[in-house]
Amino acid sequence: MDKAAAHLREHHLRVTDFRKDVLRAFWSSSTAQSLNDLREKLPPSTDRVTLYRTLQGFISSGMIHIIQNGNGDVKYALCTASCSSETHRDDHFHFSCRKCDRTWCLKDWRPTHLDHPSIGQTEEFHLHIKGICRACYSASSSS
Repeated sequence: MDKAAAHLREHHLRVTDFRKDVLRAFWSSSTAQSLNDLREKLPPSTDRVTLYRTLQGFISSGMIHIIQNGNGDVKYALCTASCSSETHRDDHFHFSCRKCDRTWCLKDWRPTHLDHPSIGQTEEFHLHIKGICRACYSASSSS
C-alpha cells in the first residue's frame, strides 16, 4: 500500500498525485519547509496557488503546522500523530539558523507552564529560538 495515500486517507483528505508529492517532499527533509523550498522539490510546472491551497488543507486536517519566525517568514512542518483537524499540538519550540535559514521543530522541548490565573487560558502561542545551528557554527569556527 502507498504510504502517502494511506496518510492522506487517515487525515480525511482526498488522495491525489499532487498531494502525495507534497507529502513526500515533507518526508524527504528533516527541517521545516517554506513555500519556495517545497516548489524546488516539486515539478517546475507546480502552480503556487495550488500548492498554497494544498498546504492549507494539510493544516486544517492536522498534518502540518505553521512556524512563524517573527520577521514575516513562514515555514511549514509535519505535525505529530497527536494533531488532528480539531486540535494542533505544535506546542514545542522551533529553532531557526540565522546563517543557513533552516528551521527545526524541537519536539522534545516543551514549555512547562503557559497558563496563568491572571490572564486566563492560553490557546495559541509561538515559541521560536534563533541562533546559529551546529553545522554553521562548526563551519565558521573551523575557518
